[in-house]
Formats: sequence, C-alpha cells, structure tokens
Amino acid sequence: MVRHRLDSISDCARSGYNLRITCLKCDHIIEVNAVLFMQQVGPRIAKMPLDKFEDRARCTACCSSRSWTWAE
Repeated sequence: MVRHRLDSISDCARSGYNLRITCLKCDHIIEVNAVLFMQQVGPRIAKMPLDKFEDRARCTACCSSRSWTWAE
C-alpha cells in the first residue's frame, strides 16, 4: 500500500480522494469531490494546508468556524 501526504485540497484531488468536512459545533457533515471543490475555491485556497483551511471554513448550517476535514 502506498502512503500519500495529504496536506492540502490539491493533494487530495491529485490522489483521487474526496473530502468530508464536519462542523464541530452542530455535527453538520458535507462530502465533496476534491477535484470539483478545488476548481470551485481556486488555486490559492486549494494549495492552503488543510489545518489552515479548517480555520477559515464556515458551516453552512450554523455559521461556526470550527471544522474538521478528512480525506477518504
């Protein structure tokens, strides 16, 4: 089995993973295709480390900025 470093959205897209983004306040979960999401957010955000992206992301249900991102 090959290990991949998944440090950014573009790394996840390049490796063929999808993203699961979970709100830590209301447990709202979204699953997105990393390739389509990367195209939607643009190259600057796509290359941002996932931990910094988590700090910037906002929940569409409760507007909380506390989130957790998982590649699957």
